[in-house]
Amino acid sequence: MSSQFSVADAKNNLPAILHEVEEGSPVEITRHGKPIVVIMSISDYQRLDGRRPDLVEAIREWRAGTEITDEEIEQVFANTRDHSPGRQIKW
Repeated sequence: MSSQFSVADAKNNLPAILHEVEEGSPVEITRHGKPIVVIMSISDYQRLDGRRPDLVEAIREWRAGTEITDEEIEQVFANTRDHSPGRQIKW
């Protein structure tokens, strides 16, 4: 559970707040009893702010990190597509 400080208390206790955050505990700052900000460690912030790859990039990263070859992947999906011609349509 994170600690809470009012804005006024945060001004007076900034070194203690920073020490608490460095120890790994986020701190909420409140104004009139309502939370307005959270102070967190830089490592927590970077974890939350980290860019996530899109689907294609994630697949490429997965394929680069696995020992499965392209040929093995092709074998797995070889019989999943129907290659017969589709139905005839009229325009």
